[in-house]
Amino acid sequence: MLSASCKQLCGCTINMADFAKELSNGGGLTGPLYSGATKAALLCAATAAGVTEIHSPYRKADVADLIGGMIAAGVSIEDRDDVLRVEGRPCLQAFQYEVSSDAIEIVTFFTLAAYLQADIRLTGIADKTWAGLAAELDCFDRMGLTVERLKQSRLSLRADHMNGIDIRVSSHGIFSDSQPFFALLLSGTERGGKIEEHVWVNRFDYASGLTALGAEMHSDGPVLHITPGRAARPGQTVRGNDLRAAATLVLAALGIDGETIIQGVEHLGRGYADLAGQLTSLGASIDQRATS
Repeated sequence: MLSASCKQLCGCTINMADFAKELSNGGGLTGPLYSGATKAALLCAATAAGVTEIHSPYRKADVADLIGGMIAAGVSIEDRDDVLRVEGRPCLQAFQYEVSSDAIEIVTFFTLAAYLQADIRLTGIADKTWAGLAAELDCFDRMGLTVERLKQSRLSLRADHMNGIDIRVSSHGIFSDSQPFFALLLSGTERGGKIEEHVWVNRFDYASGLTALGAEMHSDGPVLHITPGRAARPGQTVRGNDLRAAATLVLAALGIDGETIIQGVEHLGRGYADLAGQLTSLGASIDQRATS
């Protein structure tokens, strides 16, 4: 248990490099604490007395949304030369702000479309969400998957053929939450590939479940090696021990001719409003009782 109290937070200078590590070859800062530390510093700075300077902040779409909400609440934030200068306010004003669509939910359905060769169109995708998925969209493009922006804030993915690629996960690259889905996609290519994880190192727990379903992959430290070969073994019971592992196993099971039992699906509630219901609406056969 951690218990803390203070009468008044005070502005200070915080360097986010203290909560991250520098990638080789100029890859920028990365690590499991980098995102959360930046958000915690921003939230504390919002009501701290005086000015807080946050150096080398994490800058993906979720932080941009937090900054947008804080500005709407009356906080003065200046962004210049890789420094966020935040002038705190003791009392924040009521505000209205529209956040971006969930980036990983979009990746989930794009993976479903590509893996099962299905035509799926997503609606309600704002410009800032599109920008926040730049790294994922680049991976899709290298794999030969075409993502199109349609009218009325729609996205559509076409998957005629998938190329194997190598992916490096970092705080400035694709989201760590995206990599289990790319592992599933790479298993369906002729070349396979590898995923090198530099945020949540060794985040490959899902690989044992995909292997039990018939895929071929193995981890070597921070690298997952994926051999061509789709999951195709029916009648298996597998467990997802976290949110994205469970979602990835569900998508893999949809491509298997036969029944698969997936345990640990209670994790899905943290990231999806009703994944089973959405998949059922697209034609999947899912026993809802098994996902309760």
